[in-house]
Amino acid sequence: MKKLFSFLFIFFIVTSVQAQDVSRYAGIVSSSGSTDGSASVAKFNHPHGICVDKTGNVFVADQLNNKIRKITPAPVSVSTFAGSGANGSNDGTGTAATFNDPWAVACDTNGNLYVADTRSYKIRKITTAGIVTTVAGTGTFGTTNGSVNVAQFGFPTGIAVSKDGNIIYVADQMTHTIRKIQGGMVSTIAGTAYLSGSTDAIGQSARFDHPYAICLDNTGNIIVTDSWNFKIRKVAVANNQVTTVAGTGLKGSLNGYYNVATFDSTWGIAVDSIGNIYVGDGVNYTIRKITPTGYVSKYSGITGMPGFTDGDSTHATFSGVTGLAFYKPLRSLFVADAYNHLIRKIAPLSTTVVTVTTNSANNTFCIGANVTLIAAPAGLINYTFKDGATILGVSATGTFTTSVLSLGVHSITCTATDALGLPVTSDPITVTIVATTTSSITPPGPISICSGDSILLSASIGIAYHWNTGAVSQKIFAKTPGSYIVTVTSSGSCSAQSPPVTVALKPVPTTVQTANDTICPLQSGQIIAVPQTGVSYYWYSQPSGGSLIYTGANFTSPAISQTTPYYIELHGSNGCINPNRTTVYVIVDQKPSPSFEVSLPSIVSNGIQVYFYNSTSGGILYEWNFGDPLSAENVSSLENPTHIYASSGDYNVTLIAANQEGCAETLYKLIHVEHNLSIFIPTAFTPNNDNNNDIFRVRGSNIKTVSINIFNQWGQLIYQSEENKWDGSVNGDIVQNGTYVYLIDVMYGNETSEKFKGQITVIR
Repeated sequence: MKKLFSFLFIFFIVTSVQAQDVSRYAGIVSSSGSTDGSASVAKFNHPHGICVDKTGNVFVADQLNNKIRKITPAPVSVSTFAGSGANGSNDGTGTAATFNDPWAVACDTNGNLYVADTRSYKIRKITTAGIVTTVAGTGTFGTTNGSVNVAQFGFPTGIAVSKDGNIIYVADQMTHTIRKIQGGMVSTIAGTAYLSGSTDAIGQSARFDHPYAICLDNTGNIIVTDSWNFKIRKVAVANNQVTTVAGTGLKGSLNGYYNVATFDSTWGIAVDSIGNIYVGDGVNYTIRKITPTGYVSKYSGITGMPGFTDGDSTHATFSGVTGLAFYKPLRSLFVADAYNHLIRKIAPLSTTVVTVTTNSANNTFCIGANVTLIAAPAGLINYTFKDGATILGVSATGTFTTSVLSLGVHSITCTATDALGLPVTSDPITVTIVATTTSSITPPGPISICSGDSILLSASIGIAYHWNTGAVSQKIFAKTPGSYIVTVTSSGSCSAQSPPVTVALKPVPTTVQTANDTICPLQSGQIIAVPQTGVSYYWYSQPSGGSLIYTGANFTSPAISQTTPYYIELHGSNGCINPNRTTVYVIVDQKPSPSFEVSLPSIVSNGIQVYFYNSTSGGILYEWNFGDPLSAENVSSLENPTHIYASSGDYNVTLIAANQEGCAETLYKLIHVEHNLSIFIPTAFTPNNDNNNDIFRVRGSNIKTVSINIFNQWGQLIYQSEENKWDGSVNGDIVQNGTYVYLIDVMYGNETSEKFKGQITVIR
């Protein structure tokens, strides 16, 4: 019974596994590509090799994209560190360089990156500035050792580098050897070119079969995934002694000690800080773990089940683990899951959640104030408080106070160690440090406002306000005269009192009393009003709003053409406005429309007499000027006057007509006065182009215009003219001989007219 208990106890110690959490770190599941960006949008194409530098940046040999990609932490973001994507082996900076099927990368502690550029048959180096150079290799397949510029490689697929970067180790897969680059020279330290096998021995006496990936353990020895031997091998750097770490040489997935455990296609390899070895067991779709005592167990994945499930390591699935890298600060394993086109992360799973609070409800403090950071839960180890990447302090109890935070916004976290020895970090909280506040009022004053108005006073920004009026809002309306003061409290509980702002009142013009006025069109009128000193009168078309149509310093209305109401607003010279507009009607009395006709002149003993017939509308008063300055009776106020002109001629007659309001309008008209108004109309003409009587026309004296209309025997209008002539043609052809009817309108020079009707005979 005692032996049984001991056996069970030992078995428990050997097989117990700390739970792990598998998550997608970057990439899109089963979606190949070359997209840079955040973790959720970035794409890879068969990410093969992987390493992590000392600051947590993950570098990926993105095999089928021919690129080296970089993944920065917090927030996780993917960028192209080097490589244009085209096949090649050109050196250069960043994306100007080219690679050809890179399989593996390794990081030194100086920030340099080393690449197994597999199908270029070269070893490349990338500095922190992204400058790519060739470390060794001519670019042709071979096994030549010697100077780096003549050495050859046969499909280098694995690479490891010493911490200082002085020694580089290479797994040369197709030649079954392990190579070393040091001091500008390339040498073979284990295995013999082209001789495959599984022999443990020293140096070139040892045998490998397609060594795939390599890494260095914590003492600098080389750990090799001997893929076709289904083994994990070790090369001691002190004497190049090759030994088998685990694996029988048979395919399988058996767990147990090193001498019974089996693997299937060993690919990626990594060593943690306490010497555990992690193996990408390719065709088993798992990650295996080998303890320092040589015990092999399944670390994550489901044997024989490819997939891309995240979660607890016992339920997670993978699809081709070609690269592994261990990051000590997080105790996490990064995985190149090639066939899923993903970078995965396996982290220790802690159930502890750390939170941080402060001694302020809104985490805002005045500069120089004590900020107390309080972490929970209690009982953890080494509570380390950070402002971004800067350590503020360490506390054994979880409470830490500081007064040195600078102005601005700070992202505070706390990291502590849980009972399992795992680091646990809180989510960040934002702590804001504000300057000692000031208080002011806008506008600053002194202020004068019109009586009845108000002014908006606004306090400077804060979280609390207290005015001497008792108001507690940021903005108030001041309506009464006096001194206004506000105390402002900032978000950091800093308070300050503003300088006082004085508000005074100015008088508003009083309402004016008016009387309506009647004016003639387009004349200004004088409105009766009580005058006020220092007041301007603004005329509007509406009782409120409306267009400003006139302004003046007195109460005279504008010149208008029709009766309409106006609304007058008083503006004081002090800027105050009486908003109560006064209504006044300006009545427009419409002007008369003068008009007259004249009779035909008649001969009298002392001259030529003309009668004037007044046809004016809207007039009651008249003033005539007959345009005859030599006459003693050149003017008249009769409605229908008569005037005798001494001689024939043209005379400018003026008629001024006025209504009862005195609104007047003037008419000017030219008349012609003639002694003889005789008219001659021929009875026949001969349109035969003999220049004798070819044209039918009206003849006479004092003729101004003649309108001729010709009709045929059926009464049809065949010709019409305003030019006092007819050549006997209609539409270009001379009419037939015969008699035609004419209708003629004659306008005389004195603006009288007469109609004539008769017959005209055409003789061709």
